[in-house]
Amino acid sequence: MGKENIQPTDFTYRILINAKGQSNDIAGMEQVFETMKDDGMEPKMITKSIIAKHYIFAGLVEKTQNVLKQMEREMHLACRYLLPHYVALKKADDVRRIWQLCEPNAQIVKCMVTIEAFGNLHKIEEAEAVFDKMSKEGKKLTSKHYYPLLRIYASHNMLAKGKDLVKRMS
Repeated sequence: MGKENIQPTDFTYRILINAKGQSNDIAGMEQVFETMKDDGMEPKMITKSIIAKHYIFAGLVEKTQNVLKQMEREMHLACRYLLPHYVALKKADDVRRIWQLCEPNAQIVKCMVTIEAFGNLHKIEEAEAVFDKMSKEGKKLTSKHYYPLLRIYASHNMLAKGKDLVKRMS
């Protein structure tokens, strides 16, 4: 691209960052990220999320937490991108904290991500509370919206609750 004088896009940098991270070349990933910023591109939430994911897999908890703190400044996307990373770090308190920030204007997608996060942390009651909030919002739920809670019940051998949820679906 350099030889052809083609300027990389955000998407191009994201691919390069992900490729470096997948090959466990953290230094190379960070170098691409710095080049991106030097080229005047502001990294989007998804790019930061990719970096956090690779830091988690590399065992770099402190670097992960620094990226997650940067991501928290963009709260409108926080639930979707932050919660899975806090789950991977097994930080239930941070999941609760982010949910409390997102809860006042929680959209269905945010609720579904939060339900899944609490389920992965074995916080079934909290996942159910988020589901109840989502179902009381007045919007018609489809089977897709029931799936995260149903999956939690199945993975925790809570068959009676799963059957009750299926009845609610109809």
